[in-house]
Amino acid sequence: MMTQGQTGRPWPGLSPQAGASWLIFAVLLSVYLLTLLPGVGGYGDTAKFQFVGKVLGIPHATGYPSYLLINHFFLWLIPFGSLAWQANLLAAILAAAAGVVLFRFLLGLGVHAWAAGAAALLLGWNRTLWDAALVAEVYTLHLLLMILVLFGLLRWRRSGADRDLLGALLVYAIALGNHLTSVMLLPAMLWFILVSDGRALIRPRILLGAGLCILLAVAQYGYLFWRTADPSTPYVENPVSNLNELWALVTGQNYHRAMFVFSPQQFVTRVLPAFGSLLLRELHLALPLALWGMLRIRRIQDRAIAGALLIYLAFNTLWALNYNIHDIRVYFIPSYLVIVIFAAIGLDDLATRLRAWKGRWWPAVLLVLPALFLLLNWQGVDKSDHRETDRSVQAILEQIGRRAVIISPNYSWSEYFWYYLIGEGHGQRDLFVMHHFSADTVAAYLEDDRLFALPEQRRRIPAGLAVYCLDPRQAGELQGLGLRLQDVGQVIRVRRGDTAGHNADHTAGQSAGDTAGD
Repeated sequence: MMTQGQTGRPWPGLSPQAGASWLIFAVLLSVYLLTLLPGVGGYGDTAKFQFVGKVLGIPHATGYPSYLLINHFFLWLIPFGSLAWQANLLAAILAAAAGVVLFRFLLGLGVHAWAAGAAALLLGWNRTLWDAALVAEVYTLHLLLMILVLFGLLRWRRSGADRDLLGALLVYAIALGNHLTSVMLLPAMLWFILVSDGRALIRPRILLGAGLCILLAVAQYGYLFWRTADPSTPYVENPVSNLNELWALVTGQNYHRAMFVFSPQQFVTRVLPAFGSLLLRELHLALPLALWGMLRIRRIQDRAIAGALLIYLAFNTLWALNYNIHDIRVYFIPSYLVIVIFAAIGLDDLATRLRAWKGRWWPAVLLVLPALFLLLNWQGVDKSDHRETDRSVQAILEQIGRRAVIISPNYSWSEYFWYYLIGEGHGQRDLFVMHHFSADTVAAYLEDDRLFALPEQRRRIPAGLAVYCLDPRQAGELQGLGLRLQDVGQVIRVRRGDTAGHNADHTAGQSAGDTAGD
């Protein structure tokens, strides 16, 4: 039987478990703060989540209402730092909190405190999770909610109290409003409840509570109707005014073509080897510990939770393996969570053996693995000096001045500009972003004063604005329609054509090309 760990002398005013929990939170958060992205930047989704919560807008599928509301409250609560830094900080705090809940979950399994703490740090310094903890994104909240559900189920297993099961269901309902891959946990939850106390599913109190949780999960998506109906909402990427639009957004209809696209041969010859390489890069020395922990599963003396973990690992991993998108790595974070839980069981077994011959120094051996993760991954994830995007966007906005429309070169740059124009309030200068480029539309605006729509901002562009372009390729299309081009520092001014020829002013410099890159 596994020995419950001790953390040493109680801290003044704190139990040993509480003291260790705060220490883990402080260590993880300190590392995240030292490597945090200081401002706007990264991929376009990051820039979007740095401002869309503040303005209560609607982002891409699947809507993420619970994250946006938490983000909005957090940004209101923090009185210092830029908007981008505050949104990035939220991700870091959520990731550090997830480490603490994992620590308490492992203690509940009977894992020794030193092994549980080492596992919490190991997960926190996993490269993909660490990277997600440094930018405004939904994945650290997703991880925290998944661990809280597992922790709640474990508490219910131990106490038998309905309130613990209802607490887990409540957290799960909130999770369904954050990231829809939360459904991958549902089979494991149902199996766990059936094995632990199947009659709980027919008790009136549980049925009523579960029904209210389902209503909460659905009601969160009322946010999308609310923000679509409010004409003051400054950013609506996906309007939702009926149930069909809601279903399309929540289920990620635009992404269905990327789901389950691999043939059996492709899955075996391409996908599985790539996943194996990814696992080695992400978890390396933790993998043999996890395998050992699976073999020693009897140590936790709770087959129900062990089975639930394996079911969750299988469903989440198989889903992610069959989703063909470029940023699929973050979808494996819950799988890494389960693997680290099993690695913690392996570490606990190692702790038992070390105590027999290492005396008082054995805890230091357990910390070698998370320390190795820290050293190996720091340089690869560190974003503390990533300020180039901030500088470039601010320089362009200063150069353009007032009353202008910027033709965005790509998705990420659209979000960078919207961060400043919508999030930071620079849009008060009558600056706008043309996100959906059309050379004919620009020509009609300049030559014929024909206004065009800005779908995300649900308005038409005002007349008489100056037009600027960043991408020489787009500039070439505009020039081909008879418009005049003039290089102005980092941007290209697009003007109405004239009879004197259109090529005289254009000297598309390399600097503009560099600025328009990803």
